[in-house]
Amino acid sequence: MADSLKASILIVEDDSGIAHLERRVLERVGYSATIASTAEEALDRLGRERFDLVLLDYQLGGPVSGLDVYQRLRDRWPDLPAILVTGFSDEGKVIEALRAGVRDVVPKVGDYLEYLPHAAGRVLKAVQAERRLAESEAMLREANEALEQRVAERTAELQRTKELAESANRAKDHFLAVLSHELRTPLAPVLATVQLLERKENLPDDMREPLAVIRRNVELEARLIDDLLDLTGITRGKLDLSFETVDVHQTLREVLEICDRDLQAKRMAVTTELHARRIFVRADPARLQQVLWNVVKNAVKFSPEAGSVSLRTSDGPAGTIEIEVTDTGVGIDPDVLPRIFDAFEQGGRDVTRMFGGLGLGLAISKALVDLHGGSLRAASDGRGHGATFFLSLAAGTAETCRPAGSRAPRASEQPGDREPLRIFLVEDHADTREALAGLLEIYGHQVRSAGSVASALAALADGPFDLLISDIGLPDGSGLDLMREILARSPEGARGICLTGFGMEEDIRKSREAGFLAHLTKPVNVQELEAVVSRVMREPVPVAR
Repeated sequence: MADSLKASILIVEDDSGIAHLERRVLERVGYSATIASTAEEALDRLGRERFDLVLLDYQLGGPVSGLDVYQRLRDRWPDLPAILVTGFSDEGKVIEALRAGVRDVVPKVGDYLEYLPHAAGRVLKAVQAERRLAESEAMLREANEALEQRVAERTAELQRTKELAESANRAKDHFLAVLSHELRTPLAPVLATVQLLERKENLPDDMREPLAVIRRNVELEARLIDDLLDLTGITRGKLDLSFETVDVHQTLREVLEICDRDLQAKRMAVTTELHARRIFVRADPARLQQVLWNVVKNAVKFSPEAGSVSLRTSDGPAGTIEIEVTDTGVGIDPDVLPRIFDAFEQGGRDVTRMFGGLGLGLAISKALVDLHGGSLRAASDGRGHGATFFLSLAAGTAETCRPAGSRAPRASEQPGDREPLRIFLVEDHADTREALAGLLEIYGHQVRSAGSVASALAALADGPFDLLISDIGLPDGSGLDLMREILARSPEGARGICLTGFGMEEDIRKSREAGFLAHLTKPVNVQELEAVVSRVMREPVPVAR
């Protein structure tokens, strides 16, 4: 709309004298005014010219009133404002006109001609303000719509990105799982066979060291696979823990048993001072054992021949158990000490060249301890002065920490003290199956085996067993399904250890849900297997859920 003082006004008035007076007062203040004496002339003018305001006489003569004309105008130009000029002051007609949409009603009384320009200006300014407001609201709506569209597009884009990332993560998880399985599977029979040969009484002496070399390198390869998978899981926050009440002293004994071969190979002396009274902690037993195994293994690895390792426990402040592992090894330089728990940090290139490895064990151990709410730190007087690792965990006595219905392990239940077991071994890889069966039999167990789900279920008729050790990936199904079926068929329940080349956290979780009490990844160290067997046989027998 034009400026209100330059607006064009159409005067609809049948009295030519009044019409000219009205035009004169409007033009005097700057308006452009045009006269139409009839409704038809007004409609014709509006069809050909542009007007900003209409002044309508209420009484145009004849049956058609100014209000009737306004209704006709409004049907064609709904946004055209109008002022009704009337010769009488009937309040009802005024109200009727305002309700019809007329902007103002000016009575033809007194000096209304002087008032008329003010009324026109007020209406025109109000219309301008309304139109600016409408334009602002339209712009705001457009901006909101554009924003909503952008938000919707961005949300959809983020959703697509999230789906792509999740798909990539699933593909990565699948790749890591398959890679883990494919790398571990050929290592399993090699390690089992080597361990079997090492236990042959008639093995020539000159074969023992070559076999030990093979075993150590296979175990190192398996450890590297485990560390890489664990580091990936920790980095991505996908490492799940299953908390139970754990006896720290018992776990330390099991770790020493697993490391016994390496300790003997380096003729290292081991001293233990297990003085803590608060020995029970809430922890994931497998992960706590992994932490302690890493720390002890680290002490053995970096210590010289005929060195020593000492393990001490004590009751710490605020209800903690403090574990110290001290070695007489190469020590840690002061500048390396702050980084000793960083991934791939081994204390310098010369240490890496001398001892090998990727430097992941301590980083993983620190992350696992943090997930348990504890602390792990290291101390050393420098190169050549050994090192001490301090592990602190919240702990309690058997009465304060152990859940109702559980019991502390008895001394008579240490590995090797129990009766031989009837073990049911299910493994589809023939070489691994034969080697593992031979190892278990050397330990005095009775072993019967199967290579598939179907043959395992058929073999259940051959008699009861004390422990199931089953692979997950079987040719005709899953070891998880086998465990569920065995539990369904056995009202008294069954104990089981899951043995697999898949070592991802999701695999471990699924094995626990299926009823397995422990999850071991291939290749399996026989000492670790025996320690896990010992622990599992002390646990309550799972039953069908």
